[in-house]
Parts: sequence; C-alpha cells; structure tokens
Amino acid sequence: SKGRILRTGESQRKDGRYAYKYIDTFGNPQFVYAWKLVPTDKTPAGKREDISLREKVKEIQKDLDDGIDTIGKKMTVCQLYAKYIRQRGNVKRGTQKSRQQLMKLLEEDKLGAASIDSVKLNEVINDDTEPKVPLTPVQEKELLKFIQDDTVYSKYYDEVVILLETGLRISELCGLTPADLDFEKRFINVDHQLLRSTEDGYYIETRKTDSGFRQVPMSAAACEAFQRVLKNRRGGKAIQVDGYSNFLFLNRDGLPKVAVHYDAMFKCLAK
Repeated sequence: SKGRILRTGESQRKDGRYAYKYIDTFGNPQFVYAWKLVPTDKTPAGKREDISLREKVKEIQKDLDDGIDTIGKKMTVCQLYAKYIRQRGNVKRGTQKSRQQLMKLLEEDKLGAASIDSVKLNEVINDDTEPKVPLTPVQEKELLKFIQDDTVYSKYYDEVVILLETGLRISELCGLTPADLDFEKRFINVDHQLLRSTEDGYYIETRKTDSGFRQVPMSAAACEAFQRVLKNRRGGKAIQVDGYSNFLFLNRDGLPKVAVHYDAMFKCLAK
C-alpha cells in the first residue's frame, strides 16, 4: 500500500498488517504479523506497540539456523525440560532420579515458570565451581601414611590405595567382586557399579556407554591391596543384587558399602 517492494515470504493483509510466512523446524508453515514493516515505521493509532516484521523475521531466521522451535520457545523452562526428557526416555535409573530432582528444583524456583525466550542461563547461573587439583606425589604419600598410622582411618587404607592406583569411581569400587579381579593378567574388569537408593535399596547399574566397559590395569600396589582385602574379608551377609554377590567391600553390618559411606569418610578425613 506504500509502494514498497516486499521480500520473499512477506505480504500485506487488507487491514494493513504485514505478514511473513515461513516453514518451522518440523516442516510446518507458520505466520507472524506486525503493523510495522521496518523499525522506523510508526505503529498505527490504537494498535499495540510491537517490533517490526523485519525484526521478527531476523529473530525467526536466527532460531531456525540454531535449530530452535520458534513456536515452542514460548513454553516455560519446566515445559521445555519435560519435553526434553520425554524425547530421551531410555536412560539409566540414576539419570531418571537426577532428572526428577532437577524438575523438582525447577518447579520450586521462579526460573521454572519463566518463558524460555526470556532466559539466558549464563546470566542466572553463576559458575562458581573450583577446578579440581590432583594430589602431588608428596601429598599422596603423606595422605597414605596418615591413613595407615591413624587408629580411625587405617581400616580404609587398602580402599584408598586402590582408588588412587586405579582411578575407579566410588560406585565401581563398591560393585567389585572377586570375579572382577584377574591377578594373573593384572587387570580389573569394570562393567557395572553398585548403588543404593531409599526407594529401591541396592541395585546394579551397567555403564552408560561402551567406553565405560573397560579393563583397568592393576599396579603392584593395587594388587597387594586387593589381596589384603580378600584375606581380611569376613562376616559378609549372603546378599545378591541383580545377579551379583560376594562384594569385596563391606560395612560393619556385613552389607556392601555404597558411595554414601565413602562420602562421610572422606569429609571427616579432610578435616
């Protein structure tokens, strides 16, 4: 109506509004409208102030280039997270529990109710994590000597040696049985981990990826520690967890240890 040349996808309705037609990330046609074609245009009297059509098109194009659902971005953070976990439902039990905890946190926080197009996570979440610094050889030697000589922590000596020598995760250590140890070829077979939850009790979880199935070399120090563990292991209760039994590391009640036992121990040890 003003003699302007419209671009591909742009048009003008009979009431004067400008329109833009595009194809969303799902292959469906979508439309956006604006009373202004460019930012310098004036909004007609009595009409709600809004950005121009060309500005909307620019935002849409950026979202399409980034693979973002341009319609869905009006959903809340909670709705987006729910959509995400529905699309990726084939996960381990531990991941499911972590998702439930995160959803609960989002639902209790105002962030969860915010529209995702108004949220930039790098502005609302401060990265205050400190980089982890490994022990030096001297520190490691001093730590082991302290544990070995201490009346309280000496019983954890072999476990700490094994953790330092192998780099195993705590839950992998807890899941070890004699069948996982090959003293002849000097390696540890790692293909599962032992966990426990309030709802389910003990349970076994296999590794998430193929790279999680591995054979960890057994150093001389680790080999000696394992042999002492096997020699001193006694009082274990006949418990079977998802086909696994005869776990190496037991608590005072003769039940398999899990991560929480070591969390408490290491916190006290650090003091």
